[in-house]
Amino acid sequence: MYLFKIFILSFLVLPSFSFAAETFVLQPFQRQLSFVGFTRPKSELLISSEVSGRCEKVLVDIGESVAAGGVVATLDKTFMLLDLQKNRIAQEQVQRQLELDKKTVARYSTLIKNKSTAQATYDEAMFQVDSHAIRLKSLQNEQMRLGELLKRYTLVAPDGWKVIDRFVEPGQFVRAGEPLLRLGDFRQLLMPFVFTCGQLEIVEQYDRLQLYFPDQGKTVDGTVYRVAPGFDEKTRKIKVDVLVHTEKESDAVKWRGGMRAILHIQGTVEKDTFSVPSSALLSRYEAHWLVSEQGEQVKVIFLEKSENGERAVVSGRGLSRGHSFLVFPEEKRTPGRQ
Repeated sequence: MYLFKIFILSFLVLPSFSFAAETFVLQPFQRQLSFVGFTRPKSELLISSEVSGRCEKVLVDIGESVAAGGVVATLDKTFMLLDLQKNRIAQEQVQRQLELDKKTVARYSTLIKNKSTAQATYDEAMFQVDSHAIRLKSLQNEQMRLGELLKRYTLVAPDGWKVIDRFVEPGQFVRAGEPLLRLGDFRQLLMPFVFTCGQLEIVEQYDRLQLYFPDQGKTVDGTVYRVAPGFDEKTRKIKVDVLVHTEKESDAVKWRGGMRAILHIQGTVEKDTFSVPSSALLSRYEAHWLVSEQGEQVKVIFLEKSENGERAVVSGRGLSRGHSFLVFPEEKRTPGRQ
């Protein structure tokens, strides 16, 4: 019994401990705007044939890059080569006739000086020289036209571009203007978004935008590449292309079209609205309060919670930036524990 009394006494004289309550300072609420987009090539190109003919070769397939030189397909040139050969033969014939006519003119020129032939005969010979010279120039011009047309039977594309779609196979007859391949420049990627006028003003304030690729776990810089001068009449928003600053080829990420990314930007500060920890709200019968360090309860209007539920957005009279409140008002705070 004596020992028990000593134990109680010693318990009563133990020193007391104080527990400081965790607090937070009110800050104006700034809504975070999130936009989801998908990558696409910076430029696309539709390869069509300018001439009709049978497809001879297709040198690239879907997903492959255009090799140095840029040749992607060829058409059968047989009839074009025959037309060129025919033209060269015709030129040779006219050239020989022209040389003969020039000799005739030279002979008549001597005779007319000696007054041994009529002027009309000389004029007729000169006419033949001029006619064949014009005919030769016409054939030479036709040769140039056929040569340029022959180049059209070899289809070329920019080096390094990749094939997105392929619409032709060897042996297939191709008509002029018919699309054969669709290519894209995937060395640089764009990401299309649509913004309201107010959102666009915020976006244009950023020199660098942060694009988060959740599937790759990477954040990449981006910049506004181009802004459409008009707007979509259905959504009443403006189309904006953001240029993605993809890293070097040595990077582990293989950049391509269709990659999902999220753009986060900070919106404007909303007046008389504050972001607080969700745990700081006392809720009773659909009413909400914040508790100051002095234990005073301040009634607030609950507006919404963040996506993860850790923060709440509130407004209320008497709230201003810099005021301190308890993070966990449910916990009783005592200066000492006995």
